[in-house]
Amino acid sequence: MVNVTLLQDALNVSLTTRKAAMELFIEQTEAIDHMNLTEAKRHYGFQDISLSYPLMEQANASEFEDQVHNVTEYVATEAPKIYDSLYILSAVMKRLVQDKLLHRDHYNKHTQYIVEKVDHNMAMAANLSGIPDNTTIDVPSTFNTKYSSPAYGLSMEVIKLLDLISKKYQLALQYLQPAQG
Repeated sequence: MVNVTLLQDALNVSLTTRKAAMELFIEQTEAIDHMNLTEAKRHYGFQDISLSYPLMEQANASEFEDQVHNVTEYVATEAPKIYDSLYILSAVMKRLVQDKLLHRDHYNKHTQYIVEKVDHNMAMAANLSGIPDNTTIDVPSTFNTKYSSPAYGLSMEVIKLLDLISKKYQLALQYLQPAQG
């Protein structure tokens, strides 16, 4: 049985952290890339960060097409994919400074807070699926390091993923609400 309260909390976290991550992303783009969001999209839009994570195809799809036949099975299947996807993005973003792809000052002023939003969502997905907090997964060692602004590319992936996660939680709640009432 799916815990409706945990699912609602996870949805609320995904919505509020997506909004906060978007605000941080805009600040980051202006500070690091010296562009507004429209200019950055035009400048970086043709590039591909080439990072693989379980929900990448869905996060980059133009339409959300999930269907729920059994909410418990849906959450049991999707929550680990959400956790793994967030884990990979968090780990790669944390490596930007280590790999000298982002100056520590920029990381400390902007990117670390986006990572905090990712980690908060990761904890919510772990709670939903019963994954222990200290669970680690294999992280792809490569992504497009020639991307003009890896912080921009990875942050865009975070925004798209958080948007997808919110849709998944909303869908599960839609199917749970009638069953609970």
